[in-house]
Amino acid sequence: MTLVEREEQRAVLDGALAAGARGSGQLVVICGPMASGKTALLHDFLGRAAGRGVALATATAAHGERGLDMGVIRQIAGNLVLAEPCHDTSTLVEAAAWSEAPRSDGHLVEDLCTFLTQLAARQPVVVAVDDVHAADASSLRGLLYLQRRLRFANVVMVLTEQNGLLPPEYEAFRAQITRWPNTSHARLALLSPNAVAELLERRFDRRAADLLATGYHELSGGNPLLLHGLLEDFAATRGEREDTALTRPEPIGLEFQRAVRTLLHRWGRPQLAVAQGTAVLGEAATPALLGSLLGLTEDTANQAIGDLESTGLLHAGRFRHPLARTAALGSLSGAERARLHLGAADLLYTHDTATSQVADQLVAADRHGIVPDRPWASDVLRHTAQEAMAHEDVDLAKQRLSLAVRSVGDLRGRVEVTSLLLQAEWPDKPNGVTRYVELLRQARADGWLSREDALPLAKVLLWYGHLDDLKETMRVLSESGPQDLTRNDTFGLAMHWLAFLCPPAAEGVAGLEPAGPGRPADTPWSKALTMLGLLRSGGPREEVATAAEELLSGYSLTEQTFDLQASALTAMLFTDHHDRAGYWSEALLSKTAGTGARVWEAVLTAVHAHVLLRQGELTRADELARRATDMLTPRGWGTAIGLPLSARLAALTKLGRHQAAVTQLRMPVPDSMYQTLFGMLFIYERGLHYLETGQVYSALHEFEACGDRLHQWGMDLPTAVPWRVGATEANVLLGRTAAARRLAEEQLGNLGPGGTRMRGMALRAVGISDADPAAAVRTLRESVAMLDQAGDVFESSRALRSLSRALESAGESEAARAAHRRLEQLVRGLSGATDEAADVDGGSSAPSSPTEEEPGARGLTRAERRVAALAALGYTNKEIEAKLFITVSTVEQHLTRVYRKLNVRRRADLPVGLRRFAPQTVGPAAEV
Repeated sequence: MTLVEREEQRAVLDGALAAGARGSGQLVVICGPMASGKTALLHDFLGRAAGRGVALATATAAHGERGLDMGVIRQIAGNLVLAEPCHDTSTLVEAAAWSEAPRSDGHLVEDLCTFLTQLAARQPVVVAVDDVHAADASSLRGLLYLQRRLRFANVVMVLTEQNGLLPPEYEAFRAQITRWPNTSHARLALLSPNAVAELLERRFDRRAADLLATGYHELSGGNPLLLHGLLEDFAATRGEREDTALTRPEPIGLEFQRAVRTLLHRWGRPQLAVAQGTAVLGEAATPALLGSLLGLTEDTANQAIGDLESTGLLHAGRFRHPLARTAALGSLSGAERARLHLGAADLLYTHDTATSQVADQLVAADRHGIVPDRPWASDVLRHTAQEAMAHEDVDLAKQRLSLAVRSVGDLRGRVEVTSLLLQAEWPDKPNGVTRYVELLRQARADGWLSREDALPLAKVLLWYGHLDDLKETMRVLSESGPQDLTRNDTFGLAMHWLAFLCPPAAEGVAGLEPAGPGRPADTPWSKALTMLGLLRSGGPREEVATAAEELLSGYSLTEQTFDLQASALTAMLFTDHHDRAGYWSEALLSKTAGTGARVWEAVLTAVHAHVLLRQGELTRADELARRATDMLTPRGWGTAIGLPLSARLAALTKLGRHQAAVTQLRMPVPDSMYQTLFGMLFIYERGLHYLETGQVYSALHEFEACGDRLHQWGMDLPTAVPWRVGATEANVLLGRTAAARRLAEEQLGNLGPGGTRMRGMALRAVGISDADPAAAVRTLRESVAMLDQAGDVFESSRALRSLSRALESAGESEAARAAHRRLEQLVRGLSGATDEAADVDGGSSAPSSPTEEEPGARGLTRAERRVAALAALGYTNKEIEAKLFITVSTVEQHLTRVYRKLNVRRRADLPVGLRRFAPQTVGPAAEV
């Protein structure tokens, strides 16, 4: 490496060479930290000396050769480079050869001394030994012999040594050899930031120096070897870096780590072991702990730390960069690492260090082949995993728990760890947690499953539809400990939330009645309980929404708060506050991004799809519902598959994409889904699909089944599943006006104050069921106004269509046309909707019984049936346009599809039975 910041040391060496020429032997000791450039300085000096006619005799000592007697002396004898030929060297070189029978040590040193004395009389001589501190003991004695006898010869002896903890025999040698008066020291320090900048500029350019010098100095500590590694890494990747990347000098790693390992292996055992121990202990490293871990005294460990700091590798007892620590760990074998990590865990546990550090050591020992068998290990791992989950570090929690479950000694402990593993893994791998269920079931059956461990089991049983097991688990939970299941904690909320999602599971469980508004709400859990109770009992919607907003804004999304957040978001959606629900579902989705919690992300995506449905954004709702469905496998969704399926079915139906909607109906779902709120959402949307495709009896059956089940559960929430609205429309189509009127008024009466969207839908139901045209018009106008205010474009279009027909029936043709023109504008604004997507006619007739449905009408959409019915009655396209408030082009398109589906060529071939599908106010066309 190019020498920088070494001018003073070069001057010392040059001065010694000049003094030697005056007949005064010299000794120069080049000293400095490990890898500080001593060898480079020595080679620089030897090169310049050779150019001045100086004979060189060199050697390099090595720790691995300290067992070879006279090894360094033999190198000196064998490495002579003469400035002028000399006939007397052959005997000496032969004596140094390893292959020859060795002379005695004394004779070899005497011959070398004699030869050097004679040689120095003719030309200057430099004897240089690199890393002399690693020389064998006999060579050290030989060097002392040479020094004493060459003190008046033209000989300069140059030795390089490193600072720090050195062998005792070398310390004794150094004390003697430096007593010579003609001794000089060339002391090297680590490079300064300016020197680093100079090297960068020489290697690259000024800009690189300006941007990288400070950072590279901090990373290397000014150590030339480490700096060289950084420069090589930078050079290898310089073309790949953006200009801005230069402001953050990070080593790529390979050359830098090689430099670290090279540096470490130049040390003897204390420094290498302490570096490795420091890497193992990390932030917990102290001289005392290092000494205990490595079998060293505290003083020795402390001195070794000082040596490592002097090289720039450590700063304040810590590695300057994580990659340096990685390199130090990489210098250990797997077995050595495992042993040290386990030993570190023992030490840290004994010294009452933070349990997270103990857990890290246990995991590291396991990673390298030793499963901890300490009796306290599983407790440490379990507790620190819970802390990690509380801090949203689920991956760390899973890592610790997977080891804990293998190291725990008793069955009860294994159950506790298994329950935690289930909680940690479920958000990411719902399919994988089923392997934990059997052990928890058995613990429940044996009567010693704690409520803390039973709750995760209950949630998984609900998710996968094991309802009998779920009922038993909830019963056991209600009987284990205090009976007040409305207490202010996660347990009480979780129980009520499970009962809300799956009411049958709560049958026979005492204490799960809805919490009333009079309960104190001093904790988030009690606030959520009160909110959920008000929602179930039909309490004031604004109060429910306010509580939900507080919970969503005041707490972050974690495993511990998921029930809290999910219940609040559901409450906001079911109280018709879809704008705020949309904001919070997007906010929560952004928090799940990158966390790996696929279940949370999938559920929140599906909820947001429902929000978009209520806002009339049908295409986006379909996209999100499809995305949510694909995030998990059908098995991974379990009973909750009803959440995304119902959203997608609703979007496709409203968009008029009925064939695609049928595909959703054919998707396999678990039977147990229909015992949950997810199932009720799906049944309701299935009923709407049947209604839109003319399967009126099937639709009514779905709505009534939905209503019966919700009533049976005590969950008949008109804003959550408005089944009466659909049932009203079905009854109108079947001519059951009394039943329709009763259902519509029930829906409106059950809503209570507020809720513009749901109130608008209920008013439309009342309007289409009203036999009085004028009253229907008034009601439907109010419905349109409310739905416009709510922002649901699709429901607004339905109400407008009903209003336009009611106005026509009331004889207000001009107002009807105005309403229809606005309707056309809205329908065009429904992204992706077909012509019949928003088509609803409260005045349509329908078959009186399922068996009497006209065979010729099967396969036709409602819009197609209505057009075909008028055509069968003899109306022209222009007259149909006026009657149905659609364009002539739309009439022609519908008739084209009708002819194709019914396999007829003209109006006269249309089945007579189609006429029954004409609006009730329409009679046969007048014959001209």
